[in-house]
Amino acid sequence: MPTGSRGSSLPAPPRAVRRRTLSPAVMTVFSLVGAALVVASNSAVTPLYRLYQQSMHLTPLMITLVYAVYTSACWPRC
Repeated sequence: MPTGSRGSSLPAPPRAVRRRTLSPAVMTVFSLVGAALVVASNSAVTPLYRLYQQSMHLTPLMITLVYAVYTSACWPRC
């Protein structure tokens, strides 16, 4: 088998692919927006609490306590 560049049966090396990257400022903004969405979705009162209240005959105080326990469980440990 020839070893020259013209007669070689080896495939040509792949072209270098330039990767597109985001600037650190843009990545920071995306991270902050993502974190804010996670926090907002975890702290929102779920519509299921109303169903729980009706089906289990819970008082508004009990619903408040359930929500308080839920949010304190989601709070990050320091």
